[in-house]
Amino acid sequence: MIHASIIVPVYNAQESINQLHNSLINQSANGINYEIIYVNDGSKDNTRKILESYIPSDHITIINQKNQGPANARNNGVTYSRGDIILFTDSDCELQKNWLFEMIKPFHDPDIVGVQGCYKTRQNKIIALFDQFEIENNYKKMLRNKYIDSIGTYSAAYRKNIFLKAGGFNNSYKEASGEDFELSYYIHNCGHKMVVTDKAICFHKHPDNLMSFLKIKYRRGYWRALLHKKNTKKIINNLYTNNILKFQAILVSLFFISLLLLLFDFQLIIFPIFIVIFFFLLCIPFTFHYFCRSYKTAILSPILIFLRITAFFIGLSYGILTFHLLQSSKNNKTF
Repeated sequence: MIHASIIVPVYNAQESINQLHNSLINQSANGINYEIIYVNDGSKDNTRKILESYIPSDHITIINQKNQGPANARNNGVTYSRGDIILFTDSDCELQKNWLFEMIKPFHDPDIVGVQGCYKTRQNKIIALFDQFEIENNYKKMLRNKYIDSIGTYSAAYRKNIFLKAGGFNNSYKEASGEDFELSYYIHNCGHKMVVTDKAICFHKHPDNLMSFLKIKYRRGYWRALLHKKNTKKIINNLYTNNILKFQAILVSLFFISLLLLLFDFQLIIFPIFIVIFFFLLCIPFTFHYFCRSYKTAILSPILIFLRITAFFIGLSYGILTFHLLQSSKNNKTF
């Protein structure tokens, strides 16, 4: 019999935790013996009271800690786990009934040490749908590869011994943005095999307004500076990010550089115009593919892609300043 531990970091999740919990306790176990470990990461709302209402139960554990971020909370949960396979999901997810079974299935191959599930959304607002469409676009690239190099913790599973050998998640990440990729990059670089399954589905909520969406992308860019400090090769060469998106990111960078050149010679206006045209041409496949699912989202997607990349780069620039330049300055002062 397979023994599994499902670990959930929880912070101020009173609005969503019951939905996740109901989906967890109603999993089709199919011979899998599993436990649920909730790590309350210093919630300030009624989350702790709600979690405590789930016990007593032999297979549910509640851990309370001071707020230290999801990476620390997950690591703490692992120390209490009894399963040979550890799984992670988020407090605002809802899991399909067969999620656990499908996440465990690839581990029947002894060479597989990590599994990535996929997520969908029931939201129908433009921003939320755009976020979902972009993620689905990245899934396409992952599914074309036999093995993957990155796993997101909204739907993740690892062999516990490999997770512990890798040192768990980096506690330097105080937000959920990069600690999962850093761990999976390390495991991949050690020569281990990880796979993605599109049969293990969880429903996840995306930001549904523009400012919230851009704020998340800014914060993600900020923490990516720490991620890529140790994984510079993965900036370009990774199996998650869609290749067209990489070219679009380069074009956005060149666009802003070309605007600066206009300060010296306005006749160079042809360069930003050419870049914008090329950028929109690269957006056509995405727009065309998702037009039938939401024509409003598809039509607005070039603008949203541009704004998303811009917010990401602003955050990345600040992150580089924080994690690279200022850190180097501090190190120099110690000598």
